[in-house]
Amino acid sequence: MVSNGDGYNVGSQKLSCLGRQATLKPQNGKIALRIFVDRGAVDIFGAAGRLYMPMAAKMSPENQTLKLSCKNGATAVESLQIHELKSAW
Repeated sequence: MVSNGDGYNVGSQKLSCLGRQATLKPQNGKIALRIFVDRGAVDIFGAAGRLYMPMAAKMSPENQTLKLSCKNGATAVESLQIHELKSAW
């Protein structure tokens, strides 16, 4: 999520995605995100549901990439799970 200013800013404790922004305070020095991406939407849940950011977004079926990056510091991904769902249609 770190493109066009999207991502998490540790200093301000703000999560940004697709032009929207919300406060997400770390719990025990960590943030937890659940991100659901569909053809027409991105839904982000943070801190066990205390944060919800729903966004309309047109996703390209050809681009199914995921990019994680860190700028000006260090980070660790403790767990990453990706599930591809079959179409309901």
